[in-house]
Amino acid sequence: MSSAGENLKNEREARGISLREISEHTKISVRFFKAIEEGKMELLPGGIFNKSFVRHYAAYIGLDEQQTVAEYFEEVRREQEAANPQVIASPKEGMLRPTGGNLSLIFAAIVLGVILLVGIAYALYRFSDREDVPLTAMRNGIDFSWESIAEYMDALGRKRGVNAGALIGHSGLRRYVMGEEASDRVETTPEEIEAMKRLTRDGMLAGALGFSTGSGNDSPCGIATDEERFALASVLGELGTGIFQVSGGSTGGVFGPLHLAKELSIRTGRPAIYNLMSQQLNAPPDQWKEHLGLLEEAFKAGARAYGSCLSVTAGPIFNLRQGLDTAQDEDLISPHIMFSGMPTWDS
Repeated sequence: MSSAGENLKNEREARGISLREISEHTKISVRFFKAIEEGKMELLPGGIFNKSFVRHYAAYIGLDEQQTVAEYFEEVRREQEAANPQVIASPKEGMLRPTGGNLSLIFAAIVLGVILLVGIAYALYRFSDREDVPLTAMRNGIDFSWESIAEYMDALGRKRGVNAGALIGHSGLRRYVMGEEASDRVETTPEEIEAMKRLTRDGMLAGALGFSTGSGNDSPCGIATDEERFALASVLGELGTGIFQVSGGSTGGVFGPLHLAKELSIRTGRPAIYNLMSQQLNAPPDQWKEHLGLLEEAFKAGARAYGSCLSVTAGPIFNLRQGLDTAQDEDLISPHIMFSGMPTWDS
């Protein structure tokens, strides 16, 4: 364990706070906080996320965020320099860069790829955190040779074993146009809206199947206003093509995505698919009837909103090998609830 991480762990334990508690509050996986305490930077997503994770950790246990981030990465830098003098760690981002060799070529590659690399790091972290796909597997197995939807479609077509399609992601658009502020700033400027609409239009003309969005969760698209969603959705209406996909996790529970899908369809005349037409385990037994009733009303109002369904029983994921730190569907009951109230679990 690194001394930087050990200091954080001591501060946390002195306050009687568990990693699970920090994880549940920040929505950041326990495994990332463990990696921070153990100084295992290679297990983190890299880039801005390393600093962000330490900041969230510090804020929750009551430490000064800026001071903790600066001290942590300075200590990491010293430890990595001592272990390998040919590697320098950036205290700002927690990333490594080589010294020596042909620095002009290294610098040129960084300048040309900086926008794309920031997007890749962000996308990999989000996918790993939400779907529990190992970061190492994606880093080693995916050849990132694209930046735009058009370039992605070209890359997809070069080596394709099955029929595949692409949706334009609202979170990705926000991140590309707004940078780091995409996850924190709700309101957008008219210029940012126009930039995202242009990218949406370019993507649709390049062959994308449609537009994917969601509301009420902690993703960049989740904090966006409905006005922003409808502005971007209007592009599909203007083009007269494409579908919408609405993710789950809305503040409206299983009904939230349905209402958003209905509104998107009515406003644009395009069909919308949403997650999830389901019966929650901890909901009234007749919830599915209410859901079907709302869906029928949506069709009568002129919307083409289709709920995704599961063909198997779904519920809490409990794996004795992995424990409870596995990906969960936010529309279903959390497995942690099964043990809530038990003294040994709560402690």
